[in-house]
Amino acid sequence: MSNDNGYPAPNKVEIRHNRITGNSQAGIVVDNDGSKDAAIYGNVVYKNAGPGLLTWSTLSGTVALRVYNNSFHHNSGHEIDLQNPGATFSPLELKNNIFDAAAGLCLRDTGKDITTHGNNIYHDSNGGTLVTSGGSTYSISTIAADYEATSIVASPGYTDATGGVFSLATSSPAIDAGENLGAAYDDGLAGASAWPGGVVTLDRDLCGSGWDIGAYEHETLPQPADGGSDSGPDASAADGAVPKDSGGDAGGDQTVPKDSGGDASATHKDGDDSVKGEPGRTLVGDGCSCLVGGGRGGRWNGEGLLAVLLLVLALRRVKGFEDRQLRAG
Repeated sequence: MSNDNGYPAPNKVEIRHNRITGNSQAGIVVDNDGSKDAAIYGNVVYKNAGPGLLTWSTLSGTVALRVYNNSFHHNSGHEIDLQNPGATFSPLELKNNIFDAAAGLCLRDTGKDITTHGNNIYHDSNGGTLVTSGGSTYSISTIAADYEATSIVASPGYTDATGGVFSLATSSPAIDAGENLGAAYDDGLAGASAWPGGVVTLDRDLCGSGWDIGAYEHETLPQPADGGSDSGPDASAADGAVPKDSGGDAGGDQTVPKDSGGDASATHKDGDDSVKGEPGRTLVGDGCSCLVGGGRGGRWNGEGLLAVLLLVLALRRVKGFEDRQLRAG
């Protein structure tokens, strides 16, 4: 976000659900004069030759900057570097981010410009200082008590950071540890996401008991509603993956096939967050459940079977009474 050869940058920007890596400088730069309103969320920013996110020293004007649910990993310099710009921040918020440093600090806030921060994970493989803010420093042992009470100091628990897989392992401390930031920011990356054309997102409100920290939302496999009594593979991806996508995949509609238990199929259209299918059916895809409709599922349960048996008995009694009436006549 900077002026280029005299052409001004846009002043209202969203940077979301990107993989940003291998740049010769910083991953994301906020620079130059003029008021700006930027939301930076759901990005994976790793192994750039500069900071993951940099606000340059020439930044000026009134700037609103919201940095939510990003995963910063092993960028050079610092994961986030706020270089005491001459800007007025209203607000500058850092929430639900993972800062995984190796060559610098998790966070440098030279001018102490951050207005709100919380529920971030701080990890430095070298230990020592994690954050500097103004003239203060915060280490592994002091950050929670003196800087951010809701911080987590631990390895983020990626699936395979060395291999570039930044989804969350089941043991990750990031799972369900984030703050709910509202509907505008509730889409997290699914583990199956691929760039550039295969980004898939999940509604954070439907996964687990809370939002996860970082760009990805962990896909916890729920228990089947009927306890697995039918012959179909209830709680498995075979019942169909129905996460929301960003409309950027190369294919058409995603269809959820029937399983051997006779479950109804459903269709998820690109760019359409609604899912059509059997009322009350929990469709399981990549482990994250999407509740379809509001009624009961399509499988027999104890109450339904009992109702049918009572109806059959009642009909037999009526038929027996009619037979006796005929014989008496």
